Amino acid sequence: MISARGGRARTYWILAVALVIPVGYAADAWNRSRVASMRAPASPPSPHLAGLARDPATLVRAFGEPDYDQSAIESDSSITRRITYAVEYVQVIYRTDGSASAPTAGPTWKLIGFRDPASHALLDPAEAMQRLDARKR
Repeated sequence: MISARGGRARTYWILAVALVIPVGYAADAWNRSRVASMRAPASPPSPHLAGLARDPATLVRAFGEPDYDQSAIESDSSITRRITYAVEYVQVIYRTDGSASAPTAGPTWKLIGFRDPASHALLDPAEAMQRLDARKR
């Protein structure tokens, strides 16, 4: 038989878990879009970065297959693509100019910025390139 005290403790435990999981999920940066707060670089600081700014495929050709490559359709129907090199702590974020529902030959990508996937801090493009230099092919 379960005592009233044990039953109450179990109920509190279940309520605590039921509250912690949704709060943790809501606080997870991967589940929220922070792309809107990032600004694209005004002008690429190097010709190498200028090539990367045009297309995510150029980035993958230059630095190899990423550890994570995620795409998401945003609320305005544009597509956001996050390419993450975990060992180097670099995430490169691209976004399409057009709508995901508009049929085109291929999406036109725009470089949004760089960030550290561990701390979610924005990275200077020069710092991101320095971190990725070890991966150059």
